[in-house]
Amino acid sequence: MLVRRINDVGFEVKDKDGCSYHVNLATKSCSCHSFQKLLIPCSHAIASAIKEKVSIESLVSDFFTSEKTYLWYMGKIYYP
Repeated sequence: MLVRRINDVGFEVKDKDGCSYHVNLATKSCSCHSFQKLLIPCSHAIASAIKEKVSIESLVSDFFTSEKTYLWYMGKIYYP
């Protein structure tokens, strides 16, 4: 993937088919919408994070912490 910085937190990512996606690492969003829906970085966000030397783990939602996962399995919280 080809990653190009747009601004401080925004990136344009082109895949092998030439499709472009806009990624914002600060808001944890991508124009493919997978990042927002799954609450984990999509491939475009991962490519942007690697280019910027940002920890991929830091982009995963707090929803997936071990404490939250435990509470979810215990039925005490629900998926957002």
